Amino acid sequence: MKRYYDLNPSNPFFHLMQDTTEEDKLSPEEKERIVWVTKTNLLAVDLETEKSSADEQAYIIYGALNNVPSEEIARNLLIN
Repeated sequence: MKRYYDLNPSNPFFHLMQDTTEEDKLSPEEKERIVWVTKTNLLAVDLETEKSSADEQAYIIYGALNNVPSEEIARNLLIN
């Protein structure tokens, strides 16, 4: 199965990125669409503010693919 983000054990979000139940249910086309939209949004935000780290980008893409609520993603990004 293709992963659209790095699952790096040294990533501070690694422990939050273990459950891929929702992601596994998606078709490859659905995954591609979600990743494309998420990366486009990340690029737009990075152009206006400070650049996201690779670890933050991986966690955000994971969150989008696995239906993690945006409030939870934001909270975890602020904590780490």
